[in-house]
Amino acid sequence: MSEIRRQNIERAALERALAHSNIPTLLPVLVQLTGDLSWMREPYIPVRVRGLMDDDSGGLAPELQNKARRAALEAVLAWHAGGEAAIPKPDRGTLHELMSAAIGHEARPEYADIFAEDMRIREDGAPDMSFSSIATDVIIVGAGFSGMRAAIEFRSRGIPFTVIERSPDVGGVWLTSTYPGAGVDTPSQLYSLTTDPYPWSSVFARQPEMLRYARFVAERNDLRQSIQFDTEVTAAVWNEDSENWVVQTRSADGTADTLSARVLVSAVGTFAGAALPDIPGLDDFEGPVIHTAEWPADLDLRDKRVAVIGAGASAMQLVPAVVDQVGELAVFQRTPQWIAPVDDYFAEIPPEVDALTRWVPGYREWWRFRLATIWNDGAYPSLRVDKEWEDYPHSVNRINASQRRYYERYLREQLAGRGDLIENSLPKYPPFGKRLLLDNGWFAAIRKDHVRLIPRGVASLEAGGVTDDSGETHEVDVVVFATGYTATDYLSTLPVTGAGGVRLEDVWQHENAKAYLGMTVPGFPNLFIMYGPNTHPGPGGSYLFIAEVEANYIAEAVEYIDAEACVLDLRPDVLDGYQAEVDATNEELVWGADLVRTYVKNSAGRVVIFLPWPVSDYWLRAHEFHSEDYRVRTRISGR
Repeated sequence: MSEIRRQNIERAALERALAHSNIPTLLPVLVQLTGDLSWMREPYIPVRVRGLMDDDSGGLAPELQNKARRAALEAVLAWHAGGEAAIPKPDRGTLHELMSAAIGHEARPEYADIFAEDMRIREDGAPDMSFSSIATDVIIVGAGFSGMRAAIEFRSRGIPFTVIERSPDVGGVWLTSTYPGAGVDTPSQLYSLTTDPYPWSSVFARQPEMLRYARFVAERNDLRQSIQFDTEVTAAVWNEDSENWVVQTRSADGTADTLSARVLVSAVGTFAGAALPDIPGLDDFEGPVIHTAEWPADLDLRDKRVAVIGAGASAMQLVPAVVDQVGELAVFQRTPQWIAPVDDYFAEIPPEVDALTRWVPGYREWWRFRLATIWNDGAYPSLRVDKEWEDYPHSVNRINASQRRYYERYLREQLAGRGDLIENSLPKYPPFGKRLLLDNGWFAAIRKDHVRLIPRGVASLEAGGVTDDSGETHEVDVVVFATGYTATDYLSTLPVTGAGGVRLEDVWQHENAKAYLGMTVPGFPNLFIMYGPNTHPGPGGSYLFIAEVEANYIAEAVEYIDAEACVLDLRPDVLDGYQAEVDATNEELVWGADLVRTYVKNSAGRVVIFLPWPVSDYWLRAHEFHSEDYRVRTRISGR
């Protein structure tokens, strides 16, 4: 619990901060500081969270909350005065018991190992910026959060690296996705790196704050000196003779260059290329035609007749953000989405809460654990298809049916009196068949008099409007495509050629990507992929947890490559066995059902994007590198 520096904190200031504390988060902190195990016994066991909304009280009576806060006040002040935590590093059994008590039900046992690793990273503090004797160098393509997290891990282990970034700044999708309303659909405190805590201003950060955080990470870890900005990778080719990756680049001014490295890491991400449907008449429309991923800074929608094509995550954020600016708004919805209520979607984080993460040792880690159990893994019991379930396809099991009733009741309450909207907004597939969306004002927006929800797709664009699938033409001034990204076409922005001149895009057939742990592919030696196929948390939650696991795995692999002076090439049978397990598990989950049309599947119906397991299962599989999974070949050229 030494990640927080001891300070001279005013008693009254700490008392005010503790008044804003999350009781289930505070209780395990109390146990660690005082050694008093009664804080994780009845009557202090919190109520289990249902849905996505946490309760700071934990369901405890006010007098019990006050007692816990008073005890925490004395314990934290004593610690800052020089006292020692009674249980600074709980053993695995105690840690698991604490975790289970903090969430009101038994925690997954592996979370004890994850939590211990989380605290170890925090205790290590800032990474050592001096390189060690490791000779193996790495090229990282992409300076979003994946690329930066890999860079942080390499820097801490003394691995030389260079980052190539096509944009003028860090941030990846958070630099480019500037459409109104853009933001995270995971709590900010969870959608952040273990290595880099941040004073978040809002519960769900908007794009500008996410970009500020990305820049904070780059500055805090001194990464900019190692990044080549405004530089695009035009080709990456494995050279059999030198046993290196040869990377061709082109800078913004057109200057071409050639780099080489023993290891190549792709961190270009899943959401790198905008998906623009091939709709007749795109060139005929006389007004602006834009995609949310390429939002013009000078676009003025005031009093305009606007068509939004799509009703997924980006539309869900965009529509409420612009609805009061436009003159008329037509939303073309091919498939309705399940939408969850989240009361604190626009809530600000009081400065007192940020103070808790800076003053109370262990508070941030326990808070993140609690959020992880709700957002990362909480929905999994409802995902598995019960083949004997009689309500299919409306739901897939008993828990899923309960969720459907809850979300449908919320939908009907929000759209009461608008039978037309209820009929067109109620999904026919089970909850979580597609990624659950959060209500940030969507239902209120589509109720407005100047908004039309059109439950049809788009057939074509005309000079002055949009023609839907029924043949009706809607006159509009601006067309906005909220149609997402070419997510299943992995590495579409990074041409990679492996051993024997084989192109990765041919192996993957553009939309059929397969990789062991989402990271490695046979025939592409010393290539590692971050945010690769089947690594996106399915029901929700933070991909950044996955990125941290991947960064650790890749760094261990690079250290092995250096120590053994070798080349690593994944064994085909390892990929085959792993992929068979991934596909079989996904087919048993709600999003694998035939009736569900979703961007996470390719045209053949295979789930390409979603991870089929809880993120804690992924950690178990990928937190350690195993050389036996690879064909290990001693380098011809030695070191």
